[in-house]
Amino acid sequence: MDQIVVDCGDDEVRPGDVATLFGPGDGGEPTADDWAAAIGTINYEIVTRIGSSRVERVYDEAAR
Repeated sequence: MDQIVVDCGDDEVRPGDVATLFGPGDGGEPTADDWAAAIGTINYEIVTRIGSSRVERVYDEAAR
């Protein structure tokens, strides 16, 4: 089953809002290394486990 739940705290969230689950870390967002450390694995497993024909991958060139 493909699903994820993200706790946004008290932030107001609406459909269509952007959610960055991991990134380079420059803007304070968590990195794949952060996620891996939290669950006791390696960063490669984090980035490769999210992916199927049902999950759209969006690459943001501005984030480079």
